[in-house]
Amino acid sequence: MQSKTLDELNNLTKQEFLSFVEPAFERTPDVSIYAYDQTIGSGTKITSADHLSSVMWTFIDNYMSEQEKHKMVSSHPELQSKKRREQESSGQLSADSMVEHKKAGLDVSSLTKDQLDRFDNYNEQYRERFGFPFIVCVRYVPDKALGLLEAFEKRINNSKEQEFEMAVEELKKIGQARIRDRITE
Repeated sequence: MQSKTLDELNNLTKQEFLSFVEPAFERTPDVSIYAYDQTIGSGTKITSADHLSSVMWTFIDNYMSEQEKHKMVSSHPELQSKKRREQESSGQLSADSMVEHKKAGLDVSSLTKDQLDRFDNYNEQYRERFGFPFIVCVRYVPDKALGLLEAFEKRINNSKEQEFEMAVEELKKIGQARIRDRITE
C-alpha cells in the first residue's frame, strides 16, 4: 500500500481513511472507525503516526469488550503453520501479514523441514492451550525464525490471562508498525 503524508491523510474522506487504515488491525474495522470519528471526523488533525496509533489504542483499551478483544486476537493469522499456509495459498491473508512474515524469514523456502514441523507443533499446542493463535510482532523479534521458536517455548507456560494480555499488546505493536509504514511524516 502506498504511504500518505499527514496532510493527505487528514484530507481523506471517511471511506478513504477506513480503506487506508483498516488493514493495520486486520478484521477489526471498529478500531479504524473510532480513530476516524475521534480525529478527522471531529475536526482534529492527526499529528503523527504515533498519534493515530494512540487513538486506536484508546479504543482497544477502553471501549472494546473482552469478547471483542478475543475476536480481534482470534482473527489474527498464525505464525508459519499448516493453517496459515492454506490461508496464504487461498488468498485469505492480508498483504501486510504476508510481507511481514516474508521479511521475518517465515516463508516456506526460508525454513528447514524441522523448523516447519516445530512451528506446526507449537501452533497446535498453543491454540489448544489458549484458544487463540500465538501473536507476536515479528518485526521486533531478534534472530527471526529461531527467536520466534524460542518465544513459543517461553510463552507456552504462561497463564491464559497473561497470554491474552500479551496478544493484545502485540497486536497493538503490529498495528503501530503498520501505521508507521503507511504515513510519511
